[in-house]
Amino acid sequence: MLGTGLRARTLRIWLVTLLSMLTMFGVSTWPPQIMRNAGYGMGSSVSFLLAYSLGAMLGTVIASLVGQRIGVKPLVVFGFSTAAAALLLMTSNPGTALMMLLVALTGFGGMGTQNQINDYIAQFYPGGIRATGLGWALAVGRLGAIAGPTYGAMIIATGTGVPGAAIAFAIPAVFGAALMLTLPRVAPGAPATPNPPYPAGAIGDGCRARSDDRKTMNNTQQAPTSAHAPVAICGGGPSGLFLALDLAQRGIPSVLVEPRTVIDRPRPRAKTTNARTMTHLRRLGLADAPRQAAAPPTSYSQDVIFCSTLSGYEITRFHEAFQLSLGPYRWQPECGQQIPQPVVEEVLRAQAASNPLITCWYGYKAISVAELDEPTGYGFGPHRVSCEDAHGNLRTVRADFVVGADGASSVVRKSLGIRLEGGSAALSNVSAVFTSAQLGQKASLDPAVQYWALSEGVCGMIGRMDLDNTWWAIIQGVAADDPDFDAAAAIRTMAGKDIDLEILATDPWTARMLLASSYGRPGIYLVGDAAHLNPPWGGHGFNTCIGDASNLAWKLAAVVQGWAGPGLLASYEAERRQIAQRTISEAAENGKALAYDFASPAA
Repeated sequence: MLGTGLRARTLRIWLVTLLSMLTMFGVSTWPPQIMRNAGYGMGSSVSFLLAYSLGAMLGTVIASLVGQRIGVKPLVVFGFSTAAAALLLMTSNPGTALMMLLVALTGFGGMGTQNQINDYIAQFYPGGIRATGLGWALAVGRLGAIAGPTYGAMIIATGTGVPGAAIAFAIPAVFGAALMLTLPRVAPGAPATPNPPYPAGAIGDGCRARSDDRKTMNNTQQAPTSAHAPVAICGGGPSGLFLALDLAQRGIPSVLVEPRTVIDRPRPRAKTTNARTMTHLRRLGLADAPRQAAAPPTSYSQDVIFCSTLSGYEITRFHEAFQLSLGPYRWQPECGQQIPQPVVEEVLRAQAASNPLITCWYGYKAISVAELDEPTGYGFGPHRVSCEDAHGNLRTVRADFVVGADGASSVVRKSLGIRLEGGSAALSNVSAVFTSAQLGQKASLDPAVQYWALSEGVCGMIGRMDLDNTWWAIIQGVAADDPDFDAAAAIRTMAGKDIDLEILATDPWTARMLLASSYGRPGIYLVGDAAHLNPPWGGHGFNTCIGDASNLAWKLAAVVQGWAGPGLLASYEAERRQIAQRTISEAAENGKALAYDFASPAA
């Protein structure tokens, strides 16, 4: 409740509650005395108190009905404003009938507003801390309840009558309305985050996902069949996880749906986290975590070496490749980091698991997205995301905004009828992860984050996964379905020595240059591989995905919190699509200068 992303808003909620109770208890305690001092009869004074109570009751009922359609925040602002306006109009000493109406409006703006604030608090906090949040707000608000009557007594003692009392209590109402405007809007008619859908004893207060030594995360037990959140994120890879964490830091709850329960370490994709991405992680307080998890560290090497073989001779080297350095990289506050994508995901999953604003559904895949015919105030309806696990169990998420971070085969993108356009490289590649105790001993070259081996017959790249015996390799320009292809033999050729070798996993792939024709439509947006597929040459793909998520996160937060209109979200595609187009083109050019393009033909 007072953690990162909630502290400032919690303090404002407490102050709003205090101002509301100060106004409510101050105005309701002293009307008979103030009215009698102003010349109204005892009967009229008691009638004013009755009008105040009726205004509070009727106003609360009407506001509750309206709040289900437009949300609670506008009603709280309206209630404070109504109370302030009614109190200020009392300074003109109106007749009894008009005064009775103004007192009733003050009742709505006082007691009725406090009821709406309670509703707002219940919708604002995640299920795991909802009761605590409401309890603390009301406890702090009681200070206002104590101060209100005392404040009123002081005003009566000044002898300023109705005008003085009206102005005195209009002031906290005005401040309450202004402070409420700074708080985020919550989804109308539904909790902003669901009750904790995961079993007791699991990790954290948000994702509550269990893990074992194989990095398994599953939360299928004792879970509800539906949830509500301002944002539903389909896909829990790096871009989806980063988006959820960035939103949470800004106080925006989300539900993240990801079919994988196991992070597959032996099949790393990206290995380069550049300085810009590390700076994004720094902003979330996460720059140190991946560096601590990375092996080897940046201090091991910052070079890419081109060579004949790893035991042969060096051709050339590139220092500070991939923005690696022993300190900040040039103008960036962070340098790059060589770390396999699965390790980055483990770091992000662990952070999400400890965040109460993030609810993760691992083991579930989004199967459809539908817009509902209901108003939201954004110009489009809320959305229902249907999800299914491997056993056919179904769940639904209701959200104002949906983000497709679900990869190249994105269900979200297909639901919008958007296609990926572009082409593929002419030749394929095979990635491999292997162990070798002898390779590090027999390699005669300086340490490097990557060796580009221009060996005869077989060309590609080799690098360390850790400082023990685990390595990765990319054999370029080959086909895994070639009956004569032998990954172990290819790696030995690039090593230049007959080394011990155990293949842990192989992964054939073809570089693709694909870009979505659109990044979504109002209310639904695509990030990462759902929007573009970059060739790996240059290390752009993963980093472009994180850039997408960072760009979209603050814009979603701005719209949900009400300090920007929905039109701001159109700038996401305008800014990010051209960046993806440029990085795809650059990576494709890099793909024309691979290891086999420099190597001598086989003898």
